Amino acid sequence: MNVCGLPTDHIMVPYTPFVVEAGGKRYLLDTGFADNGPAGTGLLHENMEKAGIEPASIDVVLMSHLHGDHINGLRRKDGSLVYPDATVYIPQPEFDHWMDDEKMAGVPEAGRGGFLAVRRVLADYPEGKIVLFEPGATVEDVFKTTPCFGHAPGQTAFTIGSGTASFSYIADVAHYPALFVTNPDWHVQFDMNP
Repeated sequence: MNVCGLPTDHIMVPYTPFVVEAGGKRYLLDTGFADNGPAGTGLLHENMEKAGIEPASIDVVLMSHLHGDHINGLRRKDGSLVYPDATVYIPQPEFDHWMDDEKMAGVPEAGRGGFLAVRRVLADYPEGKIVLFEPGATVEDVFKTTPCFGHAPGQTAFTIGSGTASFSYIADVAHYPALFVTNPDWHVQFDMNP
């Protein structure tokens, strides 16, 4: 069956971090995979450079949640930091979930990859470069945050501006909009609470 005119032999799911410039700073919303993902991913820096944005110019990284396709872009396979000078903001409940040894021990072996990825990325991160915040707080006096738990236990949305002059980033609400916006009762397997 062809749904919404989509191909029936494959599906391309976009992974789209955003860069926002405000108050003299560059904010990166989520980080993608860097060199840690499957073929066809890890193109963020190439696309940033096409837009005239040097990756080293990122001042702040805002993490919506800590699934691999969002956090792995903070650290390369060789362990080096992708944004060593940037401050990284992480929702406290999201950090608490993925860093909880009991929670990790309570999932089947096949489910531990997410926990291990977060620990690999955050292990030995430079002191003072990670800032935990409560969803609902304002970050950097620029972004309003909103808890939108479900896809991940501490998932958080970010909004800058107000009214028609605003931008909201809500990661993974509709993994493939042509399917999930038109079928809101559908969800993907990585929704921890659909």
